[in-house]
Amino acid sequence: MRIAFLYSFFLQKSYLCSIMKVFLTGGTGLLGQYLLPQLREAGLEVRALCRNKDRVPASLQNLAQWVEGDLHDVPTLGEYLKDCDYVLHSAGKVSYHASDKKELYSTNVDGTANLVNVALDFPIRKFLFISSIAALGRNKDSLTIDENAQWQETDLNTYYAKTKYLAELEVWRGVAEGLPAVVVQPSIILGAGNWEQSSTQIFRYVWREKRYYPEGQLSYVDVRDVAEITVKLLLNDMLEERFIVSAGEATYLDVFTQIAQRFNKRPPNRIITPFLGALAWRLSYLQSLFTGGKPLISRETVMLGKNNYAYQNEKVKQALQFEFRPLSETLDWVCKELKK
Repeated sequence: MRIAFLYSFFLQKSYLCSIMKVFLTGGTGLLGQYLLPQLREAGLEVRALCRNKDRVPASLQNLAQWVEGDLHDVPTLGEYLKDCDYVLHSAGKVSYHASDKKELYSTNVDGTANLVNVALDFPIRKFLFISSIAALGRNKDSLTIDENAQWQETDLNTYYAKTKYLAELEVWRGVAEGLPAVVVQPSIILGAGNWEQSSTQIFRYVWREKRYYPEGQLSYVDVRDVAEITVKLLLNDMLEERFIVSAGEATYLDVFTQIAQRFNKRPPNRIITPFLGALAWRLSYLQSLFTGGKPLISRETVMLGKNNYAYQNEKVKQALQFEFRPLSETLDWVCKELKK
């Protein structure tokens, strides 16, 4: 009887000790909200960083141990990481306004450098960084981009792109110093979330029956696919690799029209010509001087609307035997959720 009890006790203790813990940043963002249930489903215990626990949505409260802090509080980060097995760095600043340049560098570059430095002090199994296809850079010589692309300084790169590229350099610097790491580079993430924020604003734009559409195309991916791929890459044995995570490309007109059909709204029908784009961002800037707010349209957003780049996804598809959801399925789901 005593032997059976001891055997049962040690089995239970061994099981408890085998539960891995991941430190997550960006848990309240669009991607973070879908990463949390995926991480829990994978059997991981999640410790998630936030600025204010009281502002964490009720739907996410029980999916993680929420801890307060930021990426510039290095001693506190050390306390949070010291018993974690993995680090999943999803937090970042996204902006295409020149006025946010300082904050972009502070959050995306300095914040990532701080987290890398802290992680190097502990026996982390893997550090996974959510970067962006923007970190691959853009140039006029090639419209098809894969993971082997080399960054080039051109006027086609936004401040956001530059800071994500520099943030990746911090991760690779960590790798050189012994950090086991992998980088994920999503395209525009489409998902059901707060349509006042992130890429979900695309759906709000169409809902409001705006008339204009950019002339270029966008690269897209379903947030559920990004979450699934991220967790698989976190838990497998691949290291020192970066993976483009993108389902494909479509013109803005096609995406806007499909969204409008699902919302039963009138789709945009006027193209933003180079002249209109240049005029729009200048007028928006002048308006912001009187209102005190940020311009609704910036030089960078106009520039991005002209993009016709295609991003190769074969590497991640082959590595994980993964198939991306088609755009129609993603739009069906997102529009249905937003209409609720």
